[in-house]
Amino acid sequence: MVQYIFTPWRNRRELLAVRSALYPQKTNNTSTQSLLQKQQAVARVSMWMHRGSCPHLVESTALLTAAILSDASTSETNSYAARAAYSAAFSRFVTGLLDSHQTQARKMSMYGIAKSVGLPATFVELRHQATHETLPSLTRLREAAGKALEWIWEYYWVHLEDAEGEEDGERDVGRAKAELGMAWQEMRKADGDDTPEGRAEGGEEETSKVPPWSLHDEDTWVPKPIGMV
Repeated sequence: MVQYIFTPWRNRRELLAVRSALYPQKTNNTSTQSLLQKQQAVARVSMWMHRGSCPHLVESTALLTAAILSDASTSETNSYAARAAYSAAFSRFVTGLLDSHQTQARKMSMYGIAKSVGLPATFVELRHQATHETLPSLTRLREAAGKALEWIWEYYWVHLEDAEGEEDGERDVGRAKAELGMAWQEMRKADGDDTPEGRAEGGEEETSKVPPWSLHDEDTWVPKPIGMV
């Protein structure tokens, strides 16, 4: 049975465009408007989140990037807001990732799941501190956000297929379908089925306007009134 996967983006090229904007240094994005592109990418992921079915790591990338952008525009006197934004984004990233690998059959600790997926134990420790203790320092959160984005890149983004190869495949499929359609038309013409006469002979006979019962009785059948035998 064919299984359909619903995604909030229209095609793979749109997803890779967001990846290029969020990771310009990884994707050879030399645009001078990288800051604007990051803001636009975060806004697009936010739209995907409202649509639903947005992968957790895509969402986490946008939230961490949004925290970094907010930190860059926040004054030093309001560092608590930046710490709160970093802590919320980082905690959501770690918690959502580990919960998605938790199973009902066998409950595991966060450290156990983190080890199984290759997530550093320091991420779990920082998540615990940000959730249950005093917010970590801004310096530590900035460093953790950068490392988290690097980890997400290696775990998720780098494995995405190239859009060019996908589009080439789509064009090949479309070309093959067109060729099959032309071959089918040529075959019908060769058999004489594509002519008006062929279509009339091969098609169904025109439905007569005479009632069906007249095909079996000589006289037209007239129904009796209700109640008469």
